[in-house]
Amino acid sequence: LFWPPFLVLFSARKERGRGREIEREKEKREKTKRRKTQRESMRVGGLFLFFCVVGLVYSTCLNDCSEHGSCGGDDTCECDSPWTGTDCTVYDQYLNAGDTALQTVKAKQWKFFRHTVRSPGKDLVWWLNETTQIGDCDLYLQLGTYPGRTSFTQRNVSALQNTRLIEIDADIGIHYAGVYGFSQCEFEISVTEAVCTGGCEHGVCVAGVCECEEQFIGDSCETKYLPLNFGDSISGSLEKSADFDYYYTDLRQGDHVVYTLDDDNVGGDCDMYMARDRLPTRFDYDRANVTLKDSSTIEIPSAVAGRYILGVNGFSECYYHISISRVTGDEGCVSKCSKHGTCTEDVDCDCRNGYRGDFCEWRDAPLVLSTPETGFAMVGGWNYYNIRVITQNAMVIRMTQVGEEGDCDLFVRQNDKPSLFLFDYYDLNFESEVELVIQQPGDDVWYIGVYGWADCSYTITVTEEIVCNCGLRPYHGTCAADGETCICDDGWSGLDCRTRLKELENGVPILLERVDQYHWKYYKFEVTESSTGVVSVRENFSTGSIWMYVSFTAEPTLWSYDLVSEVSTPYHEISVTVPNPQTRTLYVGIYGNPFGIREDAVVYDLVAWASPF
Repeated sequence: LFWPPFLVLFSARKERGRGREIEREKEKREKTKRRKTQRESMRVGGLFLFFCVVGLVYSTCLNDCSEHGSCGGDDTCECDSPWTGTDCTVYDQYLNAGDTALQTVKAKQWKFFRHTVRSPGKDLVWWLNETTQIGDCDLYLQLGTYPGRTSFTQRNVSALQNTRLIEIDADIGIHYAGVYGFSQCEFEISVTEAVCTGGCEHGVCVAGVCECEEQFIGDSCETKYLPLNFGDSISGSLEKSADFDYYYTDLRQGDHVVYTLDDDNVGGDCDMYMARDRLPTRFDYDRANVTLKDSSTIEIPSAVAGRYILGVNGFSECYYHISISRVTGDEGCVSKCSKHGTCTEDVDCDCRNGYRGDFCEWRDAPLVLSTPETGFAMVGGWNYYNIRVITQNAMVIRMTQVGEEGDCDLFVRQNDKPSLFLFDYYDLNFESEVELVIQQPGDDVWYIGVYGWADCSYTITVTEEIVCNCGLRPYHGTCAADGETCICDDGWSGLDCRTRLKELENGVPILLERVDQYHWKYYKFEVTESSTGVVSVRENFSTGSIWMYVSFTAEPTLWSYDLVSEVSTPYHEISVTVPNPQTRTLYVGIYGNPFGIREDAVVYDLVAWASPF
């Protein structure tokens, strides 16, 4: 077949044009494909960046583990012991029996402690001791879970500094104690498992101590004793032995009583031994009569309230009659009815209107401002008053002792009656005139307690004044512009400028210093270019009757100090060491601590030393 030339040429041009169209179409498709790939890559890259950011944002733990732990790789807190919870905010410490933990709890917060009981028949005893006078801790118990303010098996929410809760015959399992800060407080808590190792023959075991049935006494409730009432005459007989017949009588404060023992048989010899709140023996007693008389007596002219136990012992075989009687008439009212009533022939107080109590020691009506009130506090006895002064000024309480003999102490407490251990203000000095100042008493009720360290008559008056403590007698300072702070004169210290401030010389001891219970003695020690110092105290005739405090800024108090020694030994020592020599003043405070009741001041020696480098 033959094609004309022009047709061949036309066909070739047509094929070349179609080829260029095909090339352009391929390029268009490749460009579209590249754009689509770029868009997909951008979409994947954006998602990857989004998830990286999201992962970064959400990789931290809740509340950063409250600074009590670290955040794990799975966003879970790994808490430091003993903290627990999803964000490490729960304090949960395990206590072994006998352990003690010293802690601080903030206001409205909790700290928990737990102990596991592994066998039955034990009492679990929780002790909570607030270690400062400022603050208020409450104690809650629960079995198997944390206690709360509305979920607990037991609780103690009193304002007492030392509290105890007992879980009788505690169940096997985990027992929790929660300490709640009603206000911020420092405390120590301990737990013990208590058992009565000797058994309780006539009683039950509670917290490791036998609680005896009526008419039984002793560590294991093994000793029987009978009540001896006024007007009774009880007969008995004893062979010659170390055995005793025991009798008890509950006496009131100030009772004047006489015990009489009549021996029936000729040649017999019964002896009497007397002790308060414990069993007397031949070697441990408060009073005794071991004469050979057929009739012998023991007299208690002014009893301290308590249970008096009389022990009759057969020095040789004897038959006896025992009785007790009160001394009647005015001599019997040792309390003088607090000068708020009259003494009857039955040695009872007939109180005037507005007074009450066995000794008319309570005045019901509030005291009237600027109106004197008279009274009498026998040794170991109290008189109580109350007053409410709605003012922003100061409330001043003045007490004047009548006569040269006697010693009245003054205690004041907000909204409750004071005691020797629970008070807000006090004055225990031996002056015949004492004053207490309460700045801004508000609208609270203030209870005033007058305690007879020795029998004393007094007059007490309450006034409203604008004054600060150091503006009262004796004058050893002046009031600052705020009307509350004292600026003490040289050589005087304390919140009221009534405490003399002695200077200590390096290495020179001060001997035979004296401090009364609840009182302070202050010292100042100037240290020059020294890096090490020691303050040492030795009690001369006592053990653990004083506490020593050191402050770097001012005279220390029970709640404001830098270093402290509160050991129960006659020796107290505080050491101070700093990296580089310093020149500074150390303030040393010696405090007659509140444990026990002491009639005499504590005698001690004191020395301070600082290195020359």
